[in-house]
Amino acid sequence: SHIWKNTFLLFWNVLIGKLQIVGAPLSQKRNKKLSYKAGITGLRQINEDRLSDDDDARNYELYYLQHYSIWMDFDILMKSILSDFSPLRYIEEQNKA
Repeated sequence: SHIWKNTFLLFWNVLIGKLQIVGAPLSQKRNKKLSYKAGITGLRQINEDRLSDDDDARNYELYYLQHYSIWMDFDILMKSILSDFSPLRYIEEQNKA
């Protein structure tokens, strides 16, 4: 199925180093001025429903960069797994907008 194939491609890109598991949004709306590698999930991605404008999105990304730790990545990963966050659905929704 196409979802399985796309999921495999996401994780393949992690294995070859093109993506991180936690990082910048994969969407086209990503803040290109903030230099960090795209990830399957991230602080901005799991908080997308709380964003009211582009400034909110940028603030989540800045907060992540300024307060980065392995524990924050672990927390983001756990929240992604335990929530209904879907990287594939997120990418599709962001690229449609």
